[in-house]
Amino acid sequence: MEKDRFQNDINTCMQKIGRARTHYEASYNNVKSVKGQDFDNTAENMEVMAQVEGQKTQHLLNALSVIINEFPALGTVIRGSFGDELQIPSRPQSAIERPITGSSQQSSGQQ
Repeated sequence: MEKDRFQNDINTCMQKIGRARTHYEASYNNVKSVKGQDFDNTAENMEVMAQVEGQKTQHLLNALSVIINEFPALGTVIRGSFGDELQIPSRPQSAIERPITGSSQQSSGQQ
């Protein structure tokens, strides 16, 4: 029963990731068609890519924080694997502190 629920959650997340990837690729292709094929090498693109990577890192650290708070023994293993090189927040970022995204506005009925 619980395994099915987890599998459904995983499938839902994978579908969302697929839609996001498709949207990203379509948007990126639109920008390339407007800005030209050399857009990949521009400073503007590098800045955008750096911001995207920064957001991915923040999401990963937030997820690790949730895992560590829920499973302290696993947190010890994770911290032991990375040492002091990885600074995991002691508590996850709250919903209040998170930036508002398009999907969160739609789910809360705001637009």
